[in-house]
Amino acid sequence: MKKTIILILLLIQAAAAAPVIENLTASSIWLGEDGYMSLACSDPNSTITSVYVYISGPNITLPAFSFVPNGSNIYYKVISKTYFDRPGLFWGNVSCMALGETNSSVSFMVSQLSGNIINITNPAYVGSVINIDFSLERNGIVVSSGASFNITINGIIHPLKIDPLYDSNRGWLLKVDSPSATGSYVVAVTAYYGGTSISYSRNIGVSDAVYFDILSVDKTSARPNENVTVALKAEDKGSLIEISKNDLDVKIGNVGAPFDISMSGGLNIIKLSVPQVNPGRYEAKLSLIRSGIVYADSFTLDYPVLANGKMIDKGKPVSAEIIFIAAGHERYKAYTDQEGVYNISVVPDAYDVKFVFPQSSIVLERVYTGSFNNPVKYSFFQTPIGGVSNPKIFAY
Repeated sequence: MKKTIILILLLIQAAAAAPVIENLTASSIWLGEDGYMSLACSDPNSTITSVYVYISGPNITLPAFSFVPNGSNIYYKVISKTYFDRPGLFWGNVSCMALGETNSSVSFMVSQLSGNIINITNPAYVGSVINIDFSLERNGIVVSSGASFNITINGIIHPLKIDPLYDSNRGWLLKVDSPSATGSYVVAVTAYYGGTSISYSRNIGVSDAVYFDILSVDKTSARPNENVTVALKAEDKGSLIEISKNDLDVKIGNVGAPFDISMSGGLNIIKLSVPQVNPGRYEAKLSLIRSGIVYADSFTLDYPVLANGKMIDKGKPVSAEIIFIAAGHERYKAYTDQEGVYNISVVPDAYDVKFVFPQSSIVLERVYTGSFNNPVKYSFFQTPIGGVSNPKIFAY
């Protein structure tokens, strides 16, 4: 009888010594955040010796972590984010040790927010709207509600034109005004969801809505009534503009130039007739009038002057070389013919003009060749001069 009573007392003491785990919680977190677990563990004799947890997740087991007491039988543990390198469901198996041991388990989710710009207007155009299609997922599952967005262009916040819309085929639809100047830009989208965020960016170009550009000119020097052919590219938001004569204005300086226009290989080909103007250097300007806005491009067109003259000495033609020099470089060169005549077309400018004769030469410095008509005459004399051996006299 005595042995039976002693056994029953021992069983009662052992049962009383087993700790009790209550309020075991584990916070679900985002990838890149610290984990947190807490619980209450007690026994009637206050003999808790340790509280620890083993955590396992998708194809991974973490080392044991000991809880930190926080008074009144409360224990907690902060688990460094460095242990959570993958999303998925994790389990924590908790042990509370006293004279006995009690186990309990809890699960928590490590989530990953991912996003991407699926599509963006590129190029965008000044004064237009940039449309962005953005995908957002939590652990591979589409997020179709509860998200908010922020957009920056080159680091500057640009407000959304409308509240974000979700389209099952395109994702989140975001709209923002394009920059007011052409150039290259970085558009960054930040999505906020469930207390975390993710950002993604794209490079885009912003162009004028109308592209109007001279690509080539077949000549940059011409005389009145000659033709100059200009290849011109014109587009409206990437679509070809076939220009009509009524939409185009062509001027050489301030003088209108007649022209014909045709299309070839996606280009507008302008064949203009050079009008009558004085020799000189002019701006040839082509202007497109479209929806009340003028788009223009230009090139430099030179009207050459005829530099001519005749070298005669004592009724006989003189062999001579005429050289036009600008910025230290030879630009033009002419020779007299059998009759002593020279003719050369020269773009009006300031030149040093060198005349080279058989036995002498002369340089006229900084001569502006707006007109050039026989500026130098030449004579050679060989006459006795006292005290001078073999004297020669050159007159210009």
